[in-house]
Amino acid sequence: MSTLDLKIIVGIGLAASVITPSWAQSDQSSPRDTTPYFRPAIPSDTAGPAASPQFARPATRVIRVVDTVISNTDPNLQNTDHFNNGETSIAINPINPREIVISAFSGSWGNPQPNAPLWHSMNDGQTWTKVFVIPAPPGAAGTGGCPCDQTYDYGRNNVLFGSILTEIPATGFGNIYTGSTTNPKNAASWKWFTTFGNAQLTNEAADALDMSDQPWMLHNRRTLHANSQNVFAAYDDFSTNPRGMRVARSINNVPPQFAVGSDPIVGTSAAGTNPGHRLATDPRNGWVYSLFQNCTTCTGDPKTIQYMLNRSTDQGSTWTLNSSATGHCRGDC
Repeated sequence: MSTLDLKIIVGIGLAASVITPSWAQSDQSSPRDTTPYFRPAIPSDTAGPAASPQFARPATRVIRVVDTVISNTDPNLQNTDHFNNGETSIAINPINPREIVISAFSGSWGNPQPNAPLWHSMNDGQTWTKVFVIPAPPGAAGTGGCPCDQTYDYGRNNVLFGSILTEIPATGFGNIYTGSTTNPKNAASWKWFTTFGNAQLTNEAADALDMSDQPWMLHNRRTLHANSQNVFAAYDDFSTNPRGMRVARSINNVPPQFAVGSDPIVGTSAAGTNPGHRLATDPRNGWVYSLFQNCTTCTGDPKTIQYMLNRSTDQGSTWTLNSSATGHCRGDC
């Protein structure tokens, strides 16, 4: 067996390994959970194969488990950073895999600095820097206390994409904005696509305005052309019941641009539990998969859940799986 170089990177709080999701008892993810969850570190958190012989393989090396707050270029940050640091997202630069970005609830626009923070590492996650580089989308409402949900992914040519949720107090949901940067250490490098000076919405569907939640964004190649910068952002549309599962698409634009009608409904999810809408991409052919849960028996405990899967083979223009435009499930459908 060839050597397997297993890199274990625990971003944002080594102790926070058992977390109850903020939406566990709700069908929406707002307001965000600000409770600091923790437990004391245990030996197996940092031990290699010798301490866990049942998982040991002769050619396996466990390199490290790190905490982004403690293993930081600011040695005093562990004494001053009191943010929740929950609900993390991670992105690794394919051109330079030693460059890693993590986002979390680690600050907001205006607190403690005008720009929102990211965690950035240039050495495989051995040490981290908390960089305040994400400017608020110009003209956006509901930026106070946000970024709320956020997710990041690297594309080609050092381009980092990010989708960020704002929150509209009147609805309890918000809107999504997607931007990009070629230098996550420099705030001036971050770009939003703007129209008349205002950042463009990712949730362009009229019904989804102010009623969107939980973006999940990924980059992928184009179906016929590998050298492309396609961006897909899944989100929940809470303007209807059952909830609309939408996937917005930006085709080869940096920063991303989402046209009206570019975020079709790819399935529905009944109220009673959070849909947990997620994406997966196939870099071999440009296909995109949408996965979400649908509550079929929502009264009492436990609830009955269907796991729904849908697929697009044409850059998100149309969606179908097993002849169903709203996805396919296994089991009791």
